[in-house]
Amino acid sequence: MIIDVHGHYGTTFFPIDVEYEDAIVKMMDSYAIDICVISGLRGLFYGQDNCNEEVFRGLKNSGGRLVGYVVGNPNHIEQSLADIERYAKEKEFVGVKFHPAWHGVPIDDRRYTPILQLCEELNLPILIHSFVSEFVGLQISEPERVVKVAKEYKCPIIMGHMGGNTRRGVEAAKRYDNIFVEICGGRQDADSRSVWTLDRVELPLKELGADRILFGTDLPLVDPSSSFGIVEEAEILPADREKIMYKNAKQLFHL
Repeated sequence: MIIDVHGHYGTTFFPIDVEYEDAIVKMMDSYAIDICVISGLRGLFYGQDNCNEEVFRGLKNSGGRLVGYVVGNPNHIEQSLADIERYAKEKEFVGVKFHPAWHGVPIDDRRYTPILQLCEELNLPILIHSFVSEFVGLQISEPERVVKVAKEYKCPIIMGHMGGNTRRGVEAAKRYDNIFVEICGGRQDADSRSVWTLDRVELPLKELGADRILFGTDLPLVDPSSSFGIVEEAEILPADREKIMYKNAKQLFHL
């Protein structure tokens, strides 16, 4: 079994032709991905209005192959709270997704507080887009900010892209047991322009253990073959591979 914890739904400015449930499931089939946890691209990149409703319709039409994150946006607090309250009751939604970079609000900013408090109350796993590059300016979604959230809230926190920097992401995740790391995207070192390295799995396996690593691909924005290649080439015990590829996600999202 394979569960991908980092996928997307809908249209955006990226040049992709896999947008809605039929095409997404077809892509999943080509890689033998059984379940993918997706979030709406429109909510991440454009606006909050009806973005989660759009995803909900796609989830219900996917034959159980897709489950979703409710997109939360600190620029639209009331709408985010209403969406989480509504969709957390639906079996098709299993968590909440934040994208601090595109929403333009650092993840440790107090504008997130009401939304995070609701996630804590409902014990919803949260996927946070976390990325850092020393080649750009403000680091509003860096791993160290994710740590501040994990310190204050005990619900499961998934550090998407492993913080965008494997070593910084793993070092940050070591501080709190409720931080999980997800393998797609990101650099191994601050000064490295190489994205796909075996350390994406082997380093967190050594420092965190298999129980806190999740398989993700960033589909359809990134071809899933990249994440599969990292896992296949890394030195992983069969039992740990099963945890990474599906058992951890199955337990985390109660699938």
